[in-house]
Amino acid sequence: MSPEFPVSKLKRPEPPVTKLALGILLQALRDVVTPPERRKGECEEWRNDAMEWFQEEADEPGSLNWVCQVLEVNPSGFRNWLSDFEGSNELRREEWARKLTRFHIPH
Repeated sequence: MSPEFPVSKLKRPEPPVTKLALGILLQALRDVVTPPERRKGECEEWRNDAMEWFQEEADEPGSLNWVCQVLEVNPSGFRNWLSDFEGSNELRREEWARKLTRFHIPH
């Protein structure tokens, strides 16, 4: 079974803040899905920081809860996805890593 991302209810985004929130979330996801063989030096530390970021319950700007509030998604959905991702097989992880590393935010 494939991990599913939460769906945003956002109808009309405020572009600068929304893009910032999406960028923070996307970088955290990329830091998590980076395959072990590609992690060098600081990459392992970034992954650990991202894993911790997903679990924190803070509400200040830049936190997962703040990002999800801006994007109008439920943070527990990302935590559930992360748990599913961590428990998935290597092939599924590689597929998600490819998708997330190719995704970009239009300017």
